Amino acid sequence: MILAYTKNIDYILKGKEAESKIEVYALFMETAYDKQMKNECYHLQKDRNYEIDWFRIAPYKLLAKPTYYTAMRCILINSFAFLTIIYDESDTIKSDEVENEILRSHPNFIKLNRGNKAVLKKDKTFWLETFETNKVLRDNFLVKRKSKKDDVIKIIQLSREEIENKDYSQIVYAKKSYLGNKEDLEDSYQTFEISVDGYNDEKRELYQIKEFQEYIKGVVDKFPDLIWGLNLEFPFFQVLVGAYVNDNTILEKDNPSREIKINKERLLDLQLKCFTGINKLTNMYAFDLSKNIELTEKFKKNLFKVLKIVD
Repeated sequence: MILAYTKNIDYILKGKEAESKIEVYALFMETAYDKQMKNECYHLQKDRNYEIDWFRIAPYKLLAKPTYYTAMRCILINSFAFLTIIYDESDTIKSDEVENEILRSHPNFIKLNRGNKAVLKKDKTFWLETFETNKVLRDNFLVKRKSKKDDVIKIIQLSREEIENKDYSQIVYAKKSYLGNKEDLEDSYQTFEISVDGYNDEKRELYQIKEFQEYIKGVVDKFPDLIWGLNLEFPFFQVLVGAYVNDNTILEKDNPSREIKINKERLLDLQLKCFTGINKLTNMYAFDLSKNIELTEKFKKNLFKVLKIVD
């Protein structure tokens, strides 16, 4: 069968005239399955931490018609199934016999013609058949792969001007872009870092500067669920905590003091608002409770670490 492809390399790669007679049939697969099948088959899950095997290619044969030299391949791309046939001159089978047999077995296949549009029909049986065949021949296809964490960090760069003007447009944009639905939330879990520009000539810490303290209070008050995406291991979380709970404001920019005075009411308020934000997202999108517990414990651990509080 390799010869059938070799003769038609220019057709496949360059779109030139084919030396052989070639036909392509297509249908739209309805991935119908029950709950048990969904649990068995990892690529039906929407968790992006798993590899997706939605591209497959394999040889196939007609059950009622012998084909000795004709090359036949089944190609699955997402929800589309394609049957490709390269006819060989020495094969006695005729194209109309192949078409009749394909349509007898799977009447929803449509033969594609170059330059013409085709309306594909939904079909449930073909996907189920490929699923069952795959389950028998390649059990590893159904096994969950090792979970991968996306290591891409999403940076929010805040300018001094934005902070002084209490401009939260970048925070709003980040929320809409990365925390807008369940899949985005899964991808953006603990991947945000915020950096601040424009305070290089300051000897004060950010958490001691009045306009920065006010800005952070606004972030926590308006967007407490941002804590879902803000990586608590990164330095900005420490600055956020310091600015929100600090009762000490230093006005002179040349003051090198590191003093911080914890306002206990604001400390409790910070925890309440962040925990509420976590619970809100967990309940809204029906996340597993383990996500809530994990993030809550991480928040407490890093909060107490910043403030040197013993739990």
